[in-house]
Amino acid sequence: MYLFLLSYSLFDILLTSSTIIISRLFLKDTKSGMLIYFFTNCINLLLALFRTDKVVYLNRYILLITCGFTTSTIFYFLSIYMKMSSVSFNNYYSCKIIIVSVLSISLMRTKYHKMQWIGKSLISLGIMTQFYYDKQTTFSWSIFTALSSGFFNALSTVLFEHKVRDNLSSMWEYLFTVNFCYIPFNLISAIVERSYYKSTNALLVSYFYILIFFNVLSTQASVYLSMNVDSFERTIISVVCNIISSLVSDIIMKIEVKTESLIGFGLVFIGTLLYVGFKEKTNGSNNKLKDQAPNQATNQAINQASNQA
Repeated sequence: MYLFLLSYSLFDILLTSSTIIISRLFLKDTKSGMLIYFFTNCINLLLALFRTDKVVYLNRYILLITCGFTTSTIFYFLSIYMKMSSVSFNNYYSCKIIIVSVLSISLMRTKYHKMQWIGKSLISLGIMTQFYYDKQTTFSWSIFTALSSGFFNALSTVLFEHKVRDNLSSMWEYLFTVNFCYIPFNLISAIVERSYYKSTNALLVSYFYILIFFNVLSTQASVYLSMNVDSFERTIISVVCNIISSLVSDIIMKIEVKTESLIGFGLVFIGTLLYVGFKEKTNGSNNKLKDQAPNQATNQAINQASNQA
């Protein structure tokens, strides 16, 4: 099992890093990020259709969730267009954990382990370290886009936990519905993006098709992981791989990462591990049976949507 987890982690880091790198190369001249996800959702919709026993086209809460995640994705692409480094984006984007915890305490009376509070404190310190450095040099709207991306992701995550998670019965049914709901949002966003930037036709660029393939592959790999490991292992792998990939992509792209950003990155990384790790250990035994079906679908789909960002 450990060999499988290690192999999958290396595969995920390679795939995610490659996706980020190719995305930056592609989006440098072709501002068509939302079009990538429109086609990705269409393909994932068809794949889910072949595997689901029940087709549900619309659900008002899932519709709201996908709206929030789409908005988060739009802000993510704006940060790329503004040439923000992946490490800096990740530092600011992690504000979603703070927002999720505040809303969860308010709406669901969620209780947190003391180590989770330490984790959230480290994340906050990491964000402030990054912000202090950026404020001392030049303030950019890219900071606003990264924070906004995390904010809208957090809203959708809390709505999912509060209104959708406990009512899920089938992984593939959920994946079909969530991808169906994504399509109109991503299509409208792609049309607006195209009309505003008037960049090169994405359909004529080979990177466009590679990115669609990578995103579909990432989705299916996440589903496969959900079926073979427990909730704790799955969440830790997702967190570690996503954070490491942001650093790896910046190094390969030779994007300058300042010492302050690396300090913030380290604080966010450790804080996130504490927050996620103790959350799973605290809630894992109580939610074990419930996790086997609903959470396998949900974590993958949520990660797919938020990892558009």
